[in-house]
Amino acid sequence: MQIQKKKNQDADIHIHDSEGDEKKWTGCGVLRIIWLAIVIICILGVGYALFDVNVQGNTERYGALGGYLLFNDDWGTHRGYIWRNAMECFEQFPMMKKVFGFGPDTFGIVLLDKTQGNIYGQIFDNAHNEYLHYLITVGITGLIAYLAFIISFIVRVIREAGKNQYIVAAFFAVICYSTQAFVNLNLPIATPIMWMFLMLGELGIREHCRQVGSKDKGK
Repeated sequence: MQIQKKKNQDADIHIHDSEGDEKKWTGCGVLRIIWLAIVIICILGVGYALFDVNVQGNTERYGALGGYLLFNDDWGTHRGYIWRNAMECFEQFPMMKKVFGFGPDTFGIVLLDKTQGNIYGQIFDNAHNEYLHYLITVGITGLIAYLAFIISFIVRVIREAGKNQYIVAAFFAVICYSTQAFVNLNLPIATPIMWMFLMLGELGIREHCRQVGSKDKGK
């Protein structure tokens, strides 16, 4: 009788724990939806502002922000000038160089003749945009390979290990680096740290999957 009573108590505790976990993850699901909605709204808002300024010509509507939203040669400390000339050079590449690039660390050589004697009096040896830099130097193939590696890591974290706080920390480190890479260059002091976090995150995902697999087999 006592044994049966204890079993019933254990079952009740298990049910209550399951209900608590279900409520907990339901709350997390709502928060994820809210955050996703906020991100989508921000992206759409920024996209509309860029379209309104650069296509419709309504720069004055945004006041001081208009200078940041208007893409021209002076944008981003001459980044607009660099990016425009880089894309013009890429368009003139033969198909082989478009696919495989001009060669690692040759961005300055590509732009040297085209930007020589520019009004800024500068030599541009870096795109200050990692993705554009890779497109010029290692081509479409190299850029796709790089993006596939980063995106596959992000997708794996979201699908398989989004509840592990250590893996999530590595995930956000990679996200932050990949975001700032749109307007910066890869530095020896920063880029290896990003790769370290990515590898630690990947190891964490594999360990997480191994543990989940072991638990499933145990059942």
